[in-house]
Amino acid sequence: MRAPLIDRFGRRHTYLRISVTDRCNLRCTYCMPEEGIALASHFDLLTFEEISRVLQIFAEMGINKVRLTGGEPLLRKGLPNLISSISQTSGIDKVGLTTNGILLTDYAEPLRNAGLKSVNISLDTLNQDRFLQITRVGRIEKVLEGIEAAIAGAFSPIKINMVVMKDFNDDEISDFIEYFFEKPVHLRFIEFMPFRSNGWNRQKLIPAAAIRQIIGERFSFMPAGSEEPDQVARPYQIEGMKGSIGIISSMTEEFCESCSRLRLSATGGVKTCLFGPEDGNVRNLLRDGATDVEIETFIRQCLDRKPSGHQSFNEGEFLVESPMVAIGG
Repeated sequence: MRAPLIDRFGRRHTYLRISVTDRCNLRCTYCMPEEGIALASHFDLLTFEEISRVLQIFAEMGINKVRLTGGEPLLRKGLPNLISSISQTSGIDKVGLTTNGILLTDYAEPLRNAGLKSVNISLDTLNQDRFLQITRVGRIEKVLEGIEAAIAGAFSPIKINMVVMKDFNDDEISDFIEYFFEKPVHLRFIEFMPFRSNGWNRQKLIPAAAIRQIIGERFSFMPAGSEEPDQVARPYQIEGMKGSIGIISSMTEEFCESCSRLRLSATGGVKTCLFGPEDGNVRNLLRDGATDVEIETFIRQCLDRKPSGHQSFNEGEFLVESPMVAIGG
């Protein structure tokens, strides 16, 4: 074992989010600019072998949870093979996936067989017209079918992620709870986050306090404990609900002091804070014959640049330069 990944503020890092592609079959307004992005070439993407090698080094430094993201990760050919490799990596206890659900009906069984444990599914509305306004393409039925496939596949946990936007879908918060009340899923209501390409402004933000108020108008709920120490959603339980609800308050009730996650982009970028710049790129090291020790040193140098937290919402507006689809959801 190598020394654990502890930053200069004493935070221990155990969670790595790995983007496997910057391509997506939807065009969600909060994730991708209307004109799209300049897609990485196949050569620029990390190979599965490169991902597996760098993950092994991360695991030896204490990373025990991995989540695969995109773009839409199910567009990456052979993804079950990568999941199988990750799930067999010594030290990795949990392997999850974030998806828009469009392809999940076809992939749920091979993903489960490969060792995938949990899925997060993005769904921001139950209305087809609004779905098209957000995603610009696609049909909501495919996502709902994907959720049912995840339930049938006994993934656990299954989380439904809803980005809440004022005067757009905030009127559906309680509808979501009612729709999923009897299903074994966990709803996560997420504050709208500030990327330069998604038209963010304060007026579109529904703060966590307002989300709680909206929920409280129709349901009685109370704080709930979490079995996940790196959970960023504040969990709540509604009496009789099969799953739970949670609120991710990145903007108004930040949780930076307990952050335990790092990000690896599809092209090898290491990012220690979602709202910060890329801290370095490991791809050239991997391809130039660097030793494991040299890669470990590089990762620790990136971690040394991690800030204590992102700029406070109350200190003025700040916008992340890269669109979310390029970073990894």
